[in-house]
Amino acid sequence: MDCPWRVSGSWRRSPIMTDMYRMIAFTPAPGIAAAVLLMSLMTPGSAAAAECRRDKPGGGQVITSPTLNVATLNIAHGRKLAFNQALVPTATIRRNLDDIAVLFREAEVQIVALQEADAPSKWSGGFDHVEYLADAAGFPCFVHGHHVKAIFGTYGTALLSSTRFLQTQTHTFAPTPPTTNKGFVMGVVAWNPDGRLDKPIKVAVVSVHLDFLSTDARESQVAEIAQVLAAVTGPMIILGDFNAKWHPQRSAVRLLADRLELEAFDPDNDSIVTYRDPESRLDWVLIANGIMFESFEVLPDTVSDHHAVVATLALDVGR
Repeated sequence: MDCPWRVSGSWRRSPIMTDMYRMIAFTPAPGIAAAVLLMSLMTPGSAAAAECRRDKPGGGQVITSPTLNVATLNIAHGRKLAFNQALVPTATIRRNLDDIAVLFREAEVQIVALQEADAPSKWSGGFDHVEYLADAAGFPCFVHGHHVKAIFGTYGTALLSSTRFLQTQTHTFAPTPPTTNKGFVMGVVAWNPDGRLDKPIKVAVVSVHLDFLSTDARESQVAEIAQVLAAVTGPMIILGDFNAKWHPQRSAVRLLADRLELEAFDPDNDSIVTYRDPESRLDWVLIANGIMFESFEVLPDTVSDHHAVVATLALDVGR
């Protein structure tokens, strides 16, 4: 296969997702809602899909650009600012994803981290949002971790890439009831800036989504990330929705940065906002092991309840 991948996971209890609470509010028969919740409890805890399409342009073995442009966005199941994706027509969800694809094209990003990204799901149009975005934005390769699989939907984190993955992995965190399963996917790419190196370096790129409700849960999830990624010795980029700010005494994003010796862009800058209501910086790009920031931008476009974050990264030859 063009892109090898490893699938890890087991059958486990899937916590009830926040959006299900919204769905119950619109369900006239409480018994039906209860049955839906019961059927969603026993679901696969982790699965993944990875693909590089031969019929798509790009998908080379090595990135050779002098810098690496990356982005992260919680795409909110394609609903944009709607109350719930189950109430949004399929055609509208496709248009919302088209708007996201335009952002990625215009920003000329090479790797994108996605969260709340759906596989074919009843509540969000019945089509694969990751594959759709990959096609619309021109990414030949992707990996999609399915952290939640339930009767109403299958979704998780994902990576879109302009080049093939040397290795991929998906990890679903231990359950944190009453919220849904969260997790991360990792893809390793080869990068040789301007061909200056004797051989390409391997860069591990991670898309992560942490629990929104509990500080304890986020800290446990950070411990899982640190354990799984402890063996990574080369350059590493961790992007995603951490549901955490930098300043609180117990900050999951700062804890992860400390555990893995990661660097954030201007973490003390309170004017950087990535989430709409309440205005917060919940989405982060963390880097380590010879990578440095050249530029950083939060895009103003409204394509979700989160804003897309774009960073241009360079190889720090001085480290």
